[in-house]
Amino acid sequence: MKFGVESLAGGTRPWAPPSFCSYSTTRLGTCCLNSPESGGLGAGSEGALTDRGRFRQISVGYVIQLAMELMAAPTTCNTPSELSDLGRNLPRLAEALSGPSDVTIVAIGSSSTEGDGASSKAASYPSRLNDALSGRFPNKKITVLNVGVGGQEAPDEAARFKKDVLASNPSLVIWQVGTNAAWKDYFLDDVTAGILRGLDHLSGVKSDVILMNLQYAPALLDQQQQEPTPATQQMQNIIARIASDSGVALFRRFEIMRYWRVTGGVTFEQMISNFDGNWLHQNDWSYNCIAQALCDGIVEAVATD
Repeated sequence: MKFGVESLAGGTRPWAPPSFCSYSTTRLGTCCLNSPESGGLGAGSEGALTDRGRFRQISVGYVIQLAMELMAAPTTCNTPSELSDLGRNLPRLAEALSGPSDVTIVAIGSSSTEGDGASSKAASYPSRLNDALSGRFPNKKITVLNVGVGGQEAPDEAARFKKDVLASNPSLVIWQVGTNAAWKDYFLDDVTAGILRGLDHLSGVKSDVILMNLQYAPALLDQQQQEPTPATQQMQNIIARIASDSGVALFRRFEIMRYWRVTGGVTFEQMISNFDGNWLHQNDWSYNCIAQALCDGIVEAVATD
């Protein structure tokens, strides 16, 4: 599906609007993200806007484009269990799920966590994860707090841990890191130090930790749009090494999205929003499917504890 072209890294790439409604058939059933509850089309004229104005006002032509995108979008989330596996058990979350109290999970990160590219805050991955986990544990009140801030990287996020993470006393912290470092060509030693500092803040509290790596998106790939750029690969290696050395879980978002693209045949136009011309952020469909895959990994990690 192509509505025109935009330039990227010296070349051109088909342009498509961000997905506004995404259906995903999973073990939790079929989900449409343009319901009134999700702030989509059914929510009225303000349903496509966020507090920072990232989601565009709906026009008739835009709705037609979105409908065309929906018809071309994948209908299911297909992620092998070996890719959603977190590599570690989550004993503290397992304990909280079996206990009498409500369960709090904190998702911290940058715009991938905040939800840039989604049609509403309700379509961000933390919100969709909240719904997925609540469906899998219907007798437990679960709250996934979204404290993502667009444009930040590990040092900025680690500085917010006391107020935005530890104060909520979470049983699980999901930390999405590395995208801005690779995309904006940061000094990766500084990012590494920031991740280690954040994990040190968490070492003395009763929380499990999941590190989430980068997204598989054109902005982070070479000009052939197949392999990671050197900075992307370096950041991937750093995150994997820190997770292994620190004994924390790793959610391999990059590998999952690459599987959708390379093996599943899902196009970038179907899973990446180009609302800002950067070909970086996910859309409703891929945020939802990432949430489903992460939910699967979490359920397996608490069941095997």
